[in-house]
This record gives sequence, structure tokens and C-alpha cells, in this order.
Amino acid sequence: MRRRLALPLLLLPGVGYLALFFGLPLALALLSSFGVGTIGVESSFTLGHYRELFANSIYRDGLVFSIYISIVPTTVSLLVSVPLAVALQASFRESGSSRSSTRRRSSSPRSSPPSSS
Repeated sequence: MRRRLALPLLLLPGVGYLALFFGLPLALALLSSFGVGTIGVESSFTLGHYRELFANSIYRDGLVFSIYISIVPTTVSLLVSVPLAVALQASFRESGSSRSSTRRRSSSPRSSPPSSS
């Protein structure tokens, strides 16, 4: 029983921190975009904010540019990093025999100085 609770208890502070400081603001932003969940203002559910987003060309262009700025660097970094990771993995597989010889060398017994008794 104790071991089964150990992992959730160890994860609780980190997950709680992420939920409080990342999840809660995201949830509040999403709710307020629909007109609910605003603090200090009487509100009701509406899609007017999204209607304004797609009707106004400045907002629409900003949204398109934001999506472009998020997708292009991610795609470029994936196109660069995945082949590099595959190449590095292949080079480590080829040098596997040298690693085992290094391991053998380091595990050889060492001579120690004579003890003075």
C-alpha cells in the first residue's frame, strides 16, 4: 500500500504547480473568450468574441501570423533534429565495441599500496 502511494505523492507538488500556474490561467482565458468566468463583470455565454476575431481583418491576420510563427520553427527544428538524432544513434551503435573495451579496462583490479601495520 505504501509503495503504491509513493509515486502519486511524489508527483503531487510538480503536477499541482503546473496545474495552478499553467492550467488555471489557460482555463480562465478559454472561459473568458466565451464570455463566462470573467471576474468582477456580469457575463453570459457568447460567441461574439470569435465573430469579431474572424470578421476583423487585423485580428484575423494576427491569428494567421501567430499560427505561422508557431508552426514554421517547430517544423524546421523537427526536420533538423530528427535526422541528427538518428545519425547520432547510428554512430553510437557502431562504436559499441569500443565502449565495452573501455568498460573492461576500467573494471580491471587496481593495485593498492601496501598497508603499514
